[in-house]
Amino acid sequence: MRVADAVDAAGGFTEDADTSYRNLAEPVSDGMKIYIPSLEETASGFVPDLSEDGNGGKVNINSAGLQQLMTLPGIGESRARDIISWREEHGGFTDISDIKKVSGIKDAVFEKIKNLIAVR
Repeated sequence: MRVADAVDAAGGFTEDADTSYRNLAEPVSDGMKIYIPSLEETASGFVPDLSEDGNGGKVNINSAGLQQLMTLPGIGESRARDIISWREEHGGFTDISDIKKVSGIKDAVFEKIKNLIAVR
């Protein structure tokens, strides 16, 4: 079975699916999670990572790019740049609460984003 077969078995693509995102010829393995993002998700740069070692759709603050960080509530371009700079200077985050060490991210912002972020 291939990804295309699994999509067909699940009822096919939704009308807003980004049908070019996945390799539809990829072989399917037992227990594999297959996620087909919407066109909006791929355009924004935020596509959940549902791989076995992924973050369950959360933004990995140790690897997310500018656009992905900006999908978080209360995080604009300037704050996203601050997050990237902090992790580069300090070797990354070890816990999601470490994000509060970034200038301008205090408890109120952390409360908005804590269920949307992960570190890996």
